[in-house]
Amino acid sequence: MTYQKSTLLLLFVILTSCTAGEKKIVPTQTSGLFSVIPVEDQQAFIECGINGTLFNDLIKLSYRDFDQDFSGGWRAISENDGCENTALSLIEYYIIFHKHTSLNQLKTLRWHAGQLAANIGNYPYAVALFETNLIADEAALTDDEWLWQLYVKGSISFLKRDLNSLQEVRDQLAAIPVSEEEQEARRKFLRDNPSISMPDGFVESPQNLNVLDRLIECFDSNYEVAYQGDCR
Repeated sequence: MTYQKSTLLLLFVILTSCTAGEKKIVPTQTSGLFSVIPVEDQQAFIECGINGTLFNDLIKLSYRDFDQDFSGGWRAISENDGCENTALSLIEYYIIFHKHTSLNQLKTLRWHAGQLAANIGNYPYAVALFETNLIADEAALTDDEWLWQLYVKGSISFLKRDLNSLQEVRDQLAAIPVSEEEQEARRKFLRDNPSISMPDGFVESPQNLNVLDRLIECFDSNYEVAYQGDCR
C-alpha cells in the first residue's frame, strides 16, 4: 500500500517515539509551512478550501481549538464531501509541525487520525495509529486507562476482522461496574445539557461499551457505518 509523503513522515514520528519523550520533526518557525509540503498535498488542501494562509493558521491553533472544537479545527475540514483524507493529512502535519503538544494530546490526535484512516478504508494504517494508544504494562494501568485500553483493543479487533477477540474484549468491558459517583456525574451532565442526546445505557454502562456493541452488531459493515450503528 502506498502512503502519502505526509503519512510517511508521521510514521517516522510514531516509530521514533518513546515514553520519555518524542523525537519530532519541527521547523524553526511556523511561517510558510504550506510551501514546504509536497505539491500533491498542497493541491488536496486547496481543493478542500484550505489555502496557504489558512493552513498555517490551523497549524498554529492550540490543541483545544484544533482537536476539541467540534465545529472547527480538523473536524470542519472532515465534514466536507471527499475531504476526510485531507483532514487526516492535516492532523499528520499538525503532529509534525506543532511545537506545544503533550504525549497525551499526541495519543488523542493519533486516535482521531486513526478513525479518519479507518473511515476511508485504510485499515492497516488505522491499526498502526490505534496501537500507539495501547500501554504495554497493563498491570500499571489506572481504572480509567484500563477502560480506554479495552476500547482500543476492541476497535483494533474490528479492523483486523477478528470477531471473537472483539466479543471477548466487549465482555471484559461490560463486566466493569460503573460507580454510583460516576453515574450521578453522568445524570448531572444530562440535566445540564438537555439538548444533547446520549445512547441508551449512558448512565449505567462502562464508557464506550455502546461503541463496541455497535461494532459487533454491524461487524459485516465498514468501520464508518459500524461506528455509527447505521447498519440497523
